[in-house]
Amino acid sequence: MNYKFPIPIIAFLLAFTTSCDDGHVDEKTYTYDDSDSYNVQLTGNFTKASTWSGDFTLALCGFNETDKYATIAKSLSNVDGETTVKLSNVPPETKTVEIAVINILRERIATLYKYDIGNADNVNDTIRIDVGELDLGMFAYINSNLFQGTKTSCSKCHSGANPRAGLDLTADKAYSNIVGTTSTKSPDMQLVKAGDSENSFLYKVISVGDDNVHYSHTQLMADEQTMLDILKQWIDAGAKE
Repeated sequence: MNYKFPIPIIAFLLAFTTSCDDGHVDEKTYTYDDSDSYNVQLTGNFTKASTWSGDFTLALCGFNETDKYATIAKSLSNVDGETTVKLSNVPPETKTVEIAVINILRERIATLYKYDIGNADNVNDTIRIDVGELDLGMFAYINSNLFQGTKTSCSKCHSGANPRAGLDLTADKAYSNIVGTTSTKSPDMQLVKAGDSENSFLYKVISVGDDNVHYSHTQLMADEQTMLDILKQWIDAGAKE
């Protein structure tokens, strides 16, 4: 059976098809008067920033109040030790300066440090921020927000004199107790096998589950897909401390 469409509809369909096929996506832009912008100078003693890898970038960023996409960003992947980083011509709508993990779209994935511009004495020139000593490592983030985190709080069960499954995940013991360590539940696997998340028992248990583990860790991680992505990429990149 043949169908006939009115010419206006055909023209609309052609225009729609063309706009979808050309692969172009409008990039988000911010327009502002340079005279209203300011500079930010961040000083600190940074360690392990280079451990962030995969789809994530560690950066000094500016964000406005409502948007999760950075108005401005500068990579911190190569910083180490005493460092000063400067953001120039920060857009005036920027309300916070953050050391953040972002993706290729400059979308905020995680915040490691945050400074409210409202606390600055002068936003018309240069805002100077001294953050002191910061461990910016990928594992430090995982340890703090997964093993010790308020939502997942793995160490609540995996700590003390008799931790569950014999696994102690308290802050100062977590790394040595998981990386290269044989699983008691699945002796043919390591809890974390550096460079191989698919064969790491810890990642398997919390991402898809395992019949040898009765407690539903996947339910615990139901709303934590970003953390699972970070954990996976940390393991695949070598599980560095």
